[in-house]
Amino acid sequence: IYPGLVIGTGYLHSAYAEDEIKLGFYFDYTSGQPVIPGSSVKGLLRSVFPSYNKDLSSKKNNYESRCSYIQKILKDQNINLDEEGIRKLELAIFDGIEFDKDGKVVNKAMYKRDIIFDAYITSKGNKILGTDYITPHKSKKNDVPDEFCNPDPLKMLKVLPDVSFKFQFNLKETVIGDCKVTPGNKLVLFKQILLDFGIGAKTNVGFGKFV
Repeated sequence: IYPGLVIGTGYLHSAYAEDEIKLGFYFDYTSGQPVIPGSSVKGLLRSVFPSYNKDLSSKKNNYESRCSYIQKILKDQNINLDEEGIRKLELAIFDGIEFDKDGKVVNKAMYKRDIIFDAYITSKGNKILGTDYITPHKSKKNDVPDEFCNPDPLKMLKVLPDVSFKFQFNLKETVIGDCKVTPGNKLVLFKQILLDFGIGAKTNVGFGKFV
């Protein structure tokens, strides 16, 4: 949705030319199309799980609220997991680690793990790329934002609104205690996370949001 999607801003390509696009962008090597890398999708999904931030300040990283967030989506599907269960689900999805009935660690083979693929554009016959600007209010002498300094607009490339992406997964069933989390359950969870949090750069100002 508006204002669009920005991915790959960490790739530098400045040519120091007038009116150049200042920020990098990510394109698929084979097709030349903008894609959302599977690693980015995986990173976004895992960042929402509460134990991802467990070693940091619980209050600062909203540990309890993140746990409640995951629990609510699963509970709506009649799956009830406590905090330890959420932790085990995270390990199963992202690290391929499960536990047997005796509590021993079981490392799943690669082909038995959940796989998260790149997300590709499915829109056809429409314009998919456009330009936009961000204007950081920072002076060259001071990195602290200053509302009174002259902004320096930075031109960037973006995927336009109303462009459809197909997110792709190969998901497996995970058993945690008496609970079975099916591929369908995981798909509902992943979809809701993507809708709620968005993906890519500049999500805090509205980019990367989907419907």
